[in-house]
Amino acid sequence: RQDSIACSPGEDLHEALNRLRGSKLPLIPVIEDGRLVGLLNSSNVIEAMMIRQALADGPSLRPS
Repeated sequence: RQDSIACSPGEDLHEALNRLRGSKLPLIPVIEDGRLVGLLNSSNVIEAMMIRQALADGPSLRPS
């Protein structure tokens, strides 16, 4: 079924990445209220994870 490989906008990034890798497809649809709202690839997910981690870590430069 096609809807089993789709993800939702609020889905956990790790779950979305696992679903994407498990599908062996280059892109999976992002569905909200039965409508296509985006397409997701592994680069998008990894970049979002890196941004979240950087924001959680705070600034890398410390004032002297």
